[in-house]
This record gives sequence, C-alpha cells and structure tokens, in this order.
Amino acid sequence: MVSYQGNRKGELVIQSIFKRRTGDDPVAAQLLARLQRQGYPGLSGLNLEMVLLVEGVSAAVIGPLWKLFHNPTLEEISEASMLDPKDGPIIEVRYKRGITDPEMKSIRHAAEALGINGFEWARLSTRFQFIGVDEKTAHEIIHRYLCNAEVETIVEPGEVWDTLMPQGQAGDVTLIDLASMRIEQLRQMSEDRRLFMSDDLLHALQQFFIRESRPARDAEAEMVGAAWGDHCNHTTMKALGLFQMIRSLKKKFHTSKSRQIAEGPVCCTKRLR
Repeated sequence: MVSYQGNRKGELVIQSIFKRRTGDDPVAAQLLARLQRQGYPGLSGLNLEMVLLVEGVSAAVIGPLWKLFHNPTLEEISEASMLDPKDGPIIEVRYKRGITDPEMKSIRHAAEALGINGFEWARLSTRFQFIGVDEKTAHEIIHRYLCNAEVETIVEPGEVWDTLMPQGQAGDVTLIDLASMRIEQLRQMSEDRRLFMSDDLLHALQQFFIRESRPARDAEAEMVGAAWGDHCNHTTMKALGLFQMIRSLKKKFHTSKSRQIAEGPVCCTKRLR
C-alpha cells in the first residue's frame, strides 16, 4: 500500500493522509459516465482518492488538521492508500513542483487557527483508479482528460518528493515580434501559449507594442492574456451586458428597500388606520 508518511528533508517531516468517499461516490460516478461517453465503454468503474501532504509538522500534533480534511459522515481517512492495486491501474496527479497548490493558503490558515506549529507547506494529490481497462488506456485517459500538462504532473509509483516547497529554475525570456505578425500568426501565437485571446484583443496588444517600438516579452503577453481573459475580466458577462443588468437590478432593489424603510411597515400602518 502507498504511504508517504515520515519522508524527511533534513529536519522537516512530510506527513500524509489519504481520503476517500464511503459508499457511493457521486463525483466518481459522474466522471465515469463522462469518460464512457468519450469512447471508453470498457471502463467499468472509477475510484477516487485524495491525498493531503503537509511538511514541517510532526505526527504528534497534526491530528486536528486531519480531522478538518474529511467529513466523517461521508468519508474515511487512513495513513496509507485504501485503493487495492489488484482492482485496476492507479495514477496520481499533483501540481508540478514549481506550482503552488491553490489550497495551500487555506491549509496554512487552518493549521495556524488550530495552533499547529512548524507548518511549512502543503499539497494535494488526486489518485484515480481505473477498473476494466489496462495501464496503457488508463494513462491515455489521464493525459487526455484528467491532467493539465501545463501545471500538473503524474506522480510515478514509488516517487517521493524530498520537499513540498516550490522547486525549479526560471526559464529564458522569449521575445515575441508582435508588430510584424499577420492575424493568422497572432492567432497561432495565442493558441500555442494558451492565451485564448479574440482578434480584437490580439490587435490591441499588437498596437501597444507597435507604439512601444519593441518586441513583447513572453511574460508580458501572457499576463495581458490572463488579465483580459474571461476568468479575470469577465469578458463574456460584460459583452452580454450582464454586469449592467445586475447593477441596474441592485440599484432598483436598494431604492425600493430604502423607500419601504422610510415609509415604515406597511401592514402596521394599514392596521392603525
């Protein structure tokens, strides 16, 4: 059975706990149905298991954090994996070493609130077990649908990280000559770098660097793509006028509420009359 407990880097200890749903798992069932529709009818079952890894905290004091990690009514936890390799291939997916897990800050806050000392870093993994298919098909499913290669990695069997803290080396800066690109080249650049920018946004970005009379750094193009994207800038909602609609409804609501407060309770006024 897999266990990461007790892994050390110097004096820092990496503790781990495994969690899975007891009884029926609706998340696994929904994902299984989607994968079967994508062309894997031979996939007869899917088990999911979460792993929480914490660095710097001793086993003697980490117990309260484990309790926060699961709902005892619906889930069970263990110091070792609860998945049996005999049931099918198991593949673990985790954020890359150079990426900070989005949940890290919340886990740190929970540890501090519980008075747990020594907390250094935390990460989460998801372990997928595929029933009814071989190892090759399981890896195909992972790479196609369940692992974002830009930010995630597969943890190989027996692989143990010496630290959970972000590791890696800075890459070289790439200069992009946006000014000389045709629209087809701009679209390809957007696709290759996962910017997902519309033609209008690509044109605006190009015009900026034409005025600057210099090529764009790769980080500049990617930061603009993120800032102007739907996730950060709600481009679609703005284009559809949804924000304006929400503001208008909010204004009407507050105006109506203020009028009611100024006039007093309507039902009481009618009774007094």
